[in-house]
Amino acid sequence: MANTTWEPERYSNLDKLLKESLELTDDPSLFDRLSKQLEKVKPDVAALFEYPGKNAQRRDELSKGTPKINGEKFNVNEEFIAAAKKLSDFLELDEDLASTI
Repeated sequence: MANTTWEPERYSNLDKLLKESLELTDDPSLFDRLSKQLEKVKPDVAALFEYPGKNAQRRDELSKGTPKINGEKFNVNEEFIAAAKKLSDFLELDEDLASTI
């Protein structure tokens, strides 16, 4: 399973390789090392662009004015509810995620 959080330390080797490659080095092994590192983190990077879809239960909680934002339940007003629903519908996102945004 891919890691779905961006943790800078996970990508420190990749960062170092990219910086080395930008220095226009003549090291022939650099491309091979860079390729291997990119292949290693590819699933993690791709997972960062996968978002949960719409959810009827969360839609109901949002409609009641009690969405979860970053895992914590909040009481929100009608204007917030309408904006979060509009965002969720437009981007086809989970309502809690739309509320967080």
